[in-house]
Amino acid sequence: HHSRARLEASRVSRSTSSGGRAFYRNGLPFGIVDEPQFRKAVAMTSQLYARTGMGDDKPAYIPPHADKIGGSILVTTDDRLVKEVSASMAPDYDLFGATYIGDGWSSGPGSRPMVNGLIETPAASRFLNATDTTGKTKNVEYMLYVINQDLQLLSPAERDATDLFVMDGAERSVLAAIEAKWPGKSGAICAPHSVSNLGKDIAKIPFIASTLEKARGIISFMKAH
Repeated sequence: HHSRARLEASRVSRSTSSGGRAFYRNGLPFGIVDEPQFRKAVAMTSQLYARTGMGDDKPAYIPPHADKIGGSILVTTDDRLVKEVSASMAPDYDLFGATYIGDGWSSGPGSRPMVNGLIETPAASRFLNATDTTGKTKNVEYMLYVINQDLQLLSPAERDATDLFVMDGAERSVLAAIEAKWPGKSGAICAPHSVSNLGKDIAKIPFIASTLEKARGIISFMKAH
């Protein structure tokens, strides 16, 4: 009896976790699971596969509510995914090392005060953290603090293997501070970001800007007809 109960509990747990991952992967609002029609559809589906043998219409599976999808299931799923991704990256730490990638942020009004940190190897990219920088001033000391906090989410071996730090061109002083703070680590400016800025500067050249404006006019006309 107890073995059967454990088996059923395990099946319910796997089903709930699978449903949670569908929400996280597709950015679906958690509130969908509390929508009456959705819950009715799940209940009707579960009745098709009910194995109670009691002949009643009680659903064999009841979906979790939004607070659980956004709470314990999210935490459990995140832990599992971190372990899966970390395991796939493990051989690369020894073979190639790893790269920490951080995006910049402006202290100016209207900017989004978030700094994201990722760790990357040839096998995969792992999101580490998003730091809310509301009310903070962007300077070398604070950015080093943010980066160090992100690195604490890695194991000691993973931290040691992270030997390259990539940030945008505005972070030159931070990259220099990284090399001074952690001997053996290197800093580099993000090449795609630099090329993007180069393209924007080229687009400001008068004869190119006028050509682009004409092209925009043609495109707008084509879309409107």
